[in-house]
Amino acid sequence: MRMSYNIKLYVHGVPNGQDSWGVEDFDSSYIDSFYGRKFKVPAQLFVEVMRFGSNVNCYYTYMQTENVQDKDGRTGSYLALTLRINYYYADLRNMYNLLEAAYYKFIVGEVVENTGCGILYKIADFAQVDTMLGTLEKEIGKYLMQFSVDADFVSLNGIALPKKQQVDIISVNPLECDTDIILSYIKKGGKISVSSLHSTKHEQLIIQKMNSEIQETQRKAQHDIQTVLHDKESEIQTIKNEYKDVEHTIGKLKKKVENANSEIERLNIELSNAGKELEETRKYEQKYSDAQKELNKFNEFVESIQNNLSVLNGTTSNMSNMNNSSGNIESGRDCCKSSGKSVVRKYRFIFCFAVVLMMGIIVFISFRSCTNKKEKMDINVEKNNDTLQRVVDNKTLNTFD
Repeated sequence: MRMSYNIKLYVHGVPNGQDSWGVEDFDSSYIDSFYGRKFKVPAQLFVEVMRFGSNVNCYYTYMQTENVQDKDGRTGSYLALTLRINYYYADLRNMYNLLEAAYYKFIVGEVVENTGCGILYKIADFAQVDTMLGTLEKEIGKYLMQFSVDADFVSLNGIALPKKQQVDIISVNPLECDTDIILSYIKKGGKISVSSLHSTKHEQLIIQKMNSEIQETQRKAQHDIQTVLHDKESEIQTIKNEYKDVEHTIGKLKKKVENANSEIERLNIELSNAGKELEETRKYEQKYSDAQKELNKFNEFVESIQNNLSVLNGTTSNMSNMNNSSGNIESGRDCCKSSGKSVVRKYRFIFCFAVVLMMGIIVFISFRSCTNKKEKMDINVEKNNDTLQRVVDNKTLNTFD
């Protein structure tokens, strides 16, 4: 019965451009489809049931896809061993170990080499190792026949073929290859990826738990961050409001300062004018002082005249008395002469008095004018000093407010 098993090995990859070994014509398009595929893990066994024409087979492809370089060192290459069987081989753990051993025992060293940084092709095409690959195909078939039982080979009749839009692939660790579960999935048209790099169920539970804890921690951290941000935004808004109030107050103070400066400027102008008037007043004071001195001199002159007049009057009176006592001898002769002298003295006295009076009036008027001007200037200076002091005091108070 085992003689009806059709086991075929395909080797494909990019040693120097896409190349393959042992591929039959109806499988070539399927083998070429691996070039450029993206996989979650760098090493795996990919299992799927495919129909090409009237042929339905199960394909087991062991692949190395990470850091694979062609013979010239170009990246983006891959290497794969595909075992095509006309049955579904249910012992996936055994199949995974078989093809992985074939890769490390036959392929590494002959077809590729590990450089420490990746995998590098040693050959330009697989025809260079045709004999070795033929031997490998026979050894794999021999191993399956020796270390398998009939129950490991399941007929493909009744197994659904995968739909083109189906992309779900079950990832399984070799240590947890449950034959019944995987077979039921394969019968529904599913695909399987077997790799020691896939997490076991226990590891998945641990990862799931850790992810849950991480998500909870992230949620709490996000909540705490949002709370802190909200508090900080509130503080920032409060500071902004306070800043606006301060700006408003500063604006008012600046306006007051501007007004005070304008008032000070105005008062400075008035003070300058007052200074000029004060200078004029001082000139008038000097004139007043000079006039006062002239007046004093004039008063002394008037007093001297008055004294002379008093002496003159006394002398005249004495002379009259002397003339009376001498008799009237020459009274008739001197009558006219005495009358003429008396008239002359009388008019001389009147003239002198009039001159003195006019000079006194002129001096008095000048003195009065200087006095009034001085009093007016003193009042203006005092008024301006009081106003300037009030503005300075108000500016000081506004600054402190």
